[in-house]
Amino acid sequence: VVLVLAVPPLASLIGRAVSPVPPRQTIETEKRTIEDDLRREAEFAMGAVYREITGLPEGWADTRKYQEHKEAIDRQIAPIEVAYLNKRRQRVSELERDAERRMNRQHQVTRAIMALSPGAAFATAAADLAATGDAHRRAWLEAVSRHQSRLDEALFDDPPTITIRNKGASFVADLRTPPAVADLPAFVPPRRDVRAIVARALPALGVLALYTGLFIAGGFVAFARYDVR
Repeated sequence: VVLVLAVPPLASLIGRAVSPVPPRQTIETEKRTIEDDLRREAEFAMGAVYREITGLPEGWADTRKYQEHKEAIDRQIAPIEVAYLNKRRQRVSELERDAERRMNRQHQVTRAIMALSPGAAFATAAADLAATGDAHRRAWLEAVSRHQSRLDEALFDDPPTITIRNKGASFVADLRTPPAVADLPAFVPPRRDVRAIVARALPALGVLALYTGLFIAGGFVAFARYDVR
């Protein structure tokens, strides 16, 4: 009774205590804060280039002046944009990797403790075979993450527009024609064939097979030692 009913919820509680993971909303808020700070820093740096080339004072933003000196301005703000994108990618990746490491550790602790319960092993195997378990969920999250990376490369690593901020004034500069929706990479869902489903369920099926062998061996030993007299 303890192994079947008490171990699974206790495993989740222990996993969360050993490796706490901040809520997804908190992570997204931190990512937006990092992106906003880095973007504003880059916008002010581009504004300094715009101000130097056009000769306008602080607080002025004239798109006609930008068009007149577009080639020179674009050439000098290109390194600023690249530096911003690299720094943004590095900081956001570090934040996501830290959350992923904590989540993986939490899952490992939880699954290790739940392996003590035959009931939990059966429930996990059944969910994985039905393509509704944690392994299938992780496969979808990984597919979404890969698609997000491809969209970032198409839309943000080479943005069609940028904002140039000259102190209190700002304007949006068009760098290139934005890509059409049809040209964006398509989402590739995780594999749903039988081989992939069975592969995700193999760990839980292995635990069930181990318990089956132990229980059969234990029953055989107990029966062999039993004195019928």
